[in-house]
Amino acid sequence: MDDTHLDEGAAPEPQDGTTPAPVDPPSAEPTPEASPPVGTDPPPKAPEPAPPQPPPEVPQASPDSPQAAPLAQQPPPAHQPKKSGMPAGCVAMLVSLIVAAIVGFVAGIGGATLVTNDRIIDTGNGGQAIAVVDSETAEPVAAAAVVAVPSVVNIDVTGDVPTDSEELPEGHPGVPRSGSGSGVAFMNTAEGTTYIITNDHVVADAEEILVTDIDGERYDAELVGTDANTDIAVVEVQTELPAIQLGDSDEIAVGELVVAIGSPFGLQQSVTSGVVSAIGRSLPNSFSGDFGVYPLVDVIQTDAAINPGNSGGALVDRMGSLIGINTAIYSSSGDNDGIGFAVP
Repeated sequence: MDDTHLDEGAAPEPQDGTTPAPVDPPSAEPTPEASPPVGTDPPPKAPEPAPPQPPPEVPQASPDSPQAAPLAQQPPPAHQPKKSGMPAGCVAMLVSLIVAAIVGFVAGIGGATLVTNDRIIDTGNGGQAIAVVDSETAEPVAAAAVVAVPSVVNIDVTGDVPTDSEELPEGHPGVPRSGSGSGVAFMNTAEGTTYIITNDHVVADAEEILVTDIDGERYDAELVGTDANTDIAVVEVQTELPAIQLGDSDEIAVGELVVAIGSPFGLQQSVTSGVVSAIGRSLPNSFSGDFGVYPLVDVIQTDAAINPGNSGGALVDRMGSLIGINTAIYSSSGDNDGIGFAVP
């Protein structure tokens, strides 16, 4: 047999066709240059071209991680497909709808606020303004009556002035004058008494003044003071009656709701309603009574029904606050014709 030179690491091929026994590697440790790189397979028998190296920005994965190899071997995509989106026209339309919805919502809230909250409106009447407030009830007349009626009283008077003797049979003695009207309790005192305001022409020259309250209780009253020029008088009773809330007649406006309360024809605590027909009405020497002429100066005109017996009663606003004392009417028949006056 010829001597054959074997390359290191190659096993001799047998000539008889048997499988050769494996050759043990030399006991000497291989040099570092001969050691295979960590994490790579031993080189194949036939040299093959080296696989392409990953891009520099991709870090070398650790061999201990099971996902390292697939990540390192996956090349970056050459082309990213463009994501499908909403057309620009649709986006603009959607934005417009959102903006319109927001504007409409804000406008609705603002309108509701103006309707339900207090606001001031210029009436154009000499700079006068009216406050518009939300209503606490659907029946403002009933609400005003509930507040004000307990403070309105009936007044009966008896005087020492005899009636005209021409109306009586010859030789008949004079008959003391009697009459009735209304009044409004407006102030309580620390002593437990109550001041009642009424008309001067209701209590003028009266010898006896009798006040009847809402419960039918009757009290003697004493005249405290009177002013014929404004047709206003004040009497006092020795008991405590509900005092009415005082309003501000300078703040009323034409067209405002008002309620008249009194005793027309002796029918106590009667309630009528209307509006303010005019303010600042002056009618000098327009109202004459049995004891003189009562000028109407700077008074409130209303179409709320006022009849004989309403004199001295209350004219109140929708809150039940006193803004005037019913005083007189214009009438061709002597009864209500829709033109009444109240002293503010």
